[in-house]
Amino acid sequence: MARTIQQLTIFVSGPADTESEKAALRTVVDEISRRLEKTHNVTIRVIGWPDSVRPGVGADPQSELNRQFGSDFDIYVGILGSRFGAATPRHGSGTQEEFELALARFHEDTTSVRVLFYFNRGPGDLYTVDLEQLQRVRAFRDRLSGRGVVYRDFRDTAEFTQLVREHLDALVIDEWQGERWANLAAPGVAEAVALDGVATESPPCSQDAPTTIERALADAEGLGEEELGILEYVDRFNEASTAIAEVLADIATRIQRVGEETTSQSLSVDQIVQQLDKEGKVGGSRAQQDLLRQARDAVDGAAGSLEEFVSRMSPNIDKYRVYSRALFENMQRAFVAGKEFETRDDRDDRVGLVELISTIESSREQMLQLQNTIARVPALTGKFKRARKRAAAVLGELVAEMSLSLRAAQDLLSEMGGPVSIEPVLST
Repeated sequence: MARTIQQLTIFVSGPADTESEKAALRTVVDEISRRLEKTHNVTIRVIGWPDSVRPGVGADPQSELNRQFGSDFDIYVGILGSRFGAATPRHGSGTQEEFELALARFHEDTTSVRVLFYFNRGPGDLYTVDLEQLQRVRAFRDRLSGRGVVYRDFRDTAEFTQLVREHLDALVIDEWQGERWANLAAPGVAEAVALDGVATESPPCSQDAPTTIERALADAEGLGEEELGILEYVDRFNEASTAIAEVLADIATRIQRVGEETTSQSLSVDQIVQQLDKEGKVGGSRAQQDLLRQARDAVDGAAGSLEEFVSRMSPNIDKYRVYSRALFENMQRAFVAGKEFETRDDRDDRVGLVELISTIESSREQMLQLQNTIARVPALTGKFKRARKRAAAVLGELVAEMSLSLRAAQDLLSEMGGPVSIEPVLST
């Protein structure tokens, strides 16, 4: 009986500085398409600029591209590096417009399309980076989490290749149901965007009512209203303070969990290595092979824990960066505005700052301890080496952000007069 082979289409979207990743994606698709054809009766092809575009005329070039590609794809893959791209009449860039159209399709019908987005966070040539373009990329990226979008970062084309291979393979196997994608919408539940097997609620967005992270981002970038009163600044400070407390709590939970998992796996590896040493002295190649396999499984288990930790922490770093800067910006403005009122007591503000400094210092110490824990696990496999390197980069980035927060908090506390002194109660 003849098999029915279905073809899935990937639309890849990104500016000119993502060409190497686009080429890697095409190579990966050729590879996994051959395998999925045999195992799941599915083949995959890639379309996108410029390979799949024919000459044509529209109201503007991007509108003609939209017309040609339309909704004729099953998976959207967006990629951004240091460039955001040229603006269209409707959006900040062609990549953003293509993303918005794909996301709108998903929200209308979760069975119609899947949306994946990746950001190149690798080191680039600082002398050639367009800072205005890079800032637009960061602003776009910072807004995604508030819209329910889970994205992934990568450091180079090789890491992107590995990620997108794993994600596409798992996506088709887990969620393609023969003719449509699995339905992710449920009655009474917000629609979700699914990437890498993770579904995140997407709160309703309104241009008239910006989300917490959008408002915090505007404050952090100095883009908020210029003329606000002290009550508005205090309200925004409290909003950012609540948000950052939630982020820090989530970070603490994840650090504790991965620390416990890594410590347990490290102890297992140590025990296996000790057994290997004994077996090596008395012979027994089969026993040695079994122990080596156990050691490899334990180390790769630790690598898996670190990989999940990195994927969950990247959005938290962005949220922490935005909320912390918004918090200090609004607290500074509230302090300046409060000078107009001679009777205003800022004792609570200073007490709150001292508590925040203590919380950040505790979180930073927790991360430094995790770095030491990870360093103690023997790098017996390449998978663990790569995972440890990525985890170290994430932890290093977060430690740096927290160090900036501590400096800002300490400077502001000093400007406000220092910590509140508690007067002793004298008995008579």
